[in-house]
Parts: sequence; C-alpha cells; structure tokens
Amino acid sequence: MGLLPIVLDSNRAPHLDFFMQFLEQQGELRITLDQWESFLQFNSAIRLDLSNWEEGGACKYHQPAEDCS
Repeated sequence: MGLLPIVLDSNRAPHLDFFMQFLEQQGELRITLDQWESFLQFNSAIRLDLSNWEEGGACKYHQPAEDCS
C-alpha cells in the first residue's frame, strides 16, 4: 500500500487520497490485482466530484448485461 503514492500521482489517480484513507480504515496492508485494476478503471472513468457515478450503475456480480437490473 505504501507504494501507491509513489507509483501514482493526483493526475493519474485523482481518487488516490480517498482510496488510501479507505484502505487504512479497513486495516488493509496490500491490495489484490483485481482491486488494483478496479481502482485504475474507477480513476479513469469517474470524476473527482463523483457527479458521473451511480450506485446502481453496474452489476453487482459478473453477469451478462441483460441480466443486470
């Protein structure tokens, strides 16, 4: 977890500070590859003010899109 601020900066990962706070609150010392990829995708897709984020906007499970509701 300590390497995240070294690898990323606020331009590449505007949500980094919030993510680091979340990990610290959870007591996590490391993240999985899946968490890393999800975090990077979230950073590239979601604005810092979260104005384009929808809580129910994605499937909770990996199902075909037509099954998401």
